[in-house]
Amino acid sequence: MAAADGALVLMAHARFPAHVGVWLRPEGRVIHCDDKTGVACEAPLALRQMGWKQLTFLEPRI
Repeated sequence: MAAADGALVLMAHARFPAHVGVWLRPEGRVIHCDDKTGVACEAPLALRQMGWKQLTFLEPRI
């Protein structure tokens, strides 16, 4: 991924995002949490395999 470290990651199963995480560029992973699994740090491929088919990276404008 070419997104900057700290970019927000919107995650969607279908059309509309339902979850958000933060991109950790050095690790190549997204950190996120929910009330079922708690905090998790996963690669984009793993997120897609879990059903998060659409990942949108949002970077701040400086």
